[in-house]
Amino acid sequence: TRRSSDLCHRSSFSRMRRKLLLLKSEMLEGVDLELFSLLEKNEQRQIKLFQLLLEEKGEVSVNNVLTRLSVDRATLKEDLFYLQANLENIKQLEIVIQEGNILLIRHGNIAAVDVYYHCYLRYSTKYQILLYLLENGSFDRQKLVMELNISSATLSRRVKELNDSLNEFHLKIKSGRLTGPESQIRYFYFQLFWFGRPYLENKKEYSDLSGNTFLDLLQKEFSFAITEEGRLKFEIWLSIMKKRMRCTKKSKPDYSNLPVGLFQTTQFLLDLHTFLTRYFFQYAFPWNQNETLVFYLFMISNFTLDTHNSHVQEFLISEKYKDDVVAQLNRTFKQSIEEYFSFYVFPEEISQKIALTVMQNHAHFAYFRGWMNIFGQEGLKQRLTEVEDKQFLVLCERLVRQTFAIVDFTEVDEENARFELFARYASILRTLIKQLELRLQIAYDLPYERLMADIVKEIIQEQLLNTIKYDLVEYEKEKQYDIILTSQLKEYPSQKSAKVFVFTSNEYNYDFPYLNQFLKECYLEKLNLRMNKT
Repeated sequence: TRRSSDLCHRSSFSRMRRKLLLLKSEMLEGVDLELFSLLEKNEQRQIKLFQLLLEEKGEVSVNNVLTRLSVDRATLKEDLFYLQANLENIKQLEIVIQEGNILLIRHGNIAAVDVYYHCYLRYSTKYQILLYLLENGSFDRQKLVMELNISSATLSRRVKELNDSLNEFHLKIKSGRLTGPESQIRYFYFQLFWFGRPYLENKKEYSDLSGNTFLDLLQKEFSFAITEEGRLKFEIWLSIMKKRMRCTKKSKPDYSNLPVGLFQTTQFLLDLHTFLTRYFFQYAFPWNQNETLVFYLFMISNFTLDTHNSHVQEFLISEKYKDDVVAQLNRTFKQSIEEYFSFYVFPEEISQKIALTVMQNHAHFAYFRGWMNIFGQEGLKQRLTEVEDKQFLVLCERLVRQTFAIVDFTEVDEENARFELFARYASILRTLIKQLELRLQIAYDLPYERLMADIVKEIIQEQLLNTIKYDLVEYEKEKQYDIILTSQLKEYPSQKSAKVFVFTSNEYNYDFPYLNQFLKECYLEKLNLRMNKT
């Protein structure tokens, strides 16, 4: 009977898991611009190999690589040679081939972006084209061909490939010029430098006296607390802004996507405009309200301000009601969360933290298009596919659809932004769910003397899933539990709802896979009951 029950249980769990995985695959569709798409095809393969080694904790078999990357042995051998040679230049990582396995050995501290930038990106033809456009505003085909030492046909191919990537940002290289909304052009370059270059490289290039002076004046004028990272973000943005304004002096930038109505709803924007006009007049820049709006949207939505600061909190909370689109997104999110967590009142500190994060994310999604990352989304997707709570996933997808219904997204925008938005909502909801501290109350009822029972308890704890929160205690008759673990078939008439798991034998590990599956189901059941509680 026990075995039959187990098989039925496993069959039911398998069906549920298949349905859940299908649901996840539908929700996690969507793509962001992968920074390594700026590389040549062979270099992209090398980065994918490096990514695979990180994913597999530094060791993967040659046969696994051949299958996962869909390459032949000759291609893999060549890619390995060049990846090894590139890593030799940075010293902290080394690739070794050992008994049919590829090993990534760490010798010191280094971030993936350092590998990507120092070994690949800065030498990329497409990256050089983008830098040239930022510095000069446009390019003469013949002059650029000679400067990059490439053929005219190669330049045409690279521009076409760039346009495929830039489409996500609503940008295009046309007639030797980068075209599109001005806010999007600056946002694209900001993402390129922030995510594509090492922190120290950005710090070295963009930290200057004029930038620091401007930020000090901004903080003094508006009592803003800016984070350390926020200062660097501002400095990168200011550098991009100045280059773009110099390049567009003789042209008319596209400001058509800006929420110009905000100037009628917030005094802060008028004050900010006065300050910025006065400051940038010394650079002879033709500052206008459009430029102030671009600056304001960047500041609000790119996490530059210290949200632990009370003045910043008051400012951001007040600003979230000024913009109609952002305010509607905030209200819709709040209504869905209140419905989902109707049984629970969160501490004010948590509510405030969530409100600020949500507001900044919504401002970002409302006014900027496109996302950039080094490796793509596979690592984060893998983490999200491990989430077992179906209701949690459904709520995330509901929030995504609500956002798409409010913001003016095209079908392509939705496809590109879906996963990023889903992942951000999932992170926010995870913060809320952690506050619930849902724990399984597990008691062990074992026929051993105290010392032996404690030893068995430690063995059980070593084998239990670390993804489930629980309290494992010795069984006491007068207390209530969710689960009772025992090695004897017996009844517990005083328990109102406890489920019993009987070990086939405490001497072997045979039961633990079944126990972990059993605990998962009990945890989800308890979570669902809690979510449905009114």
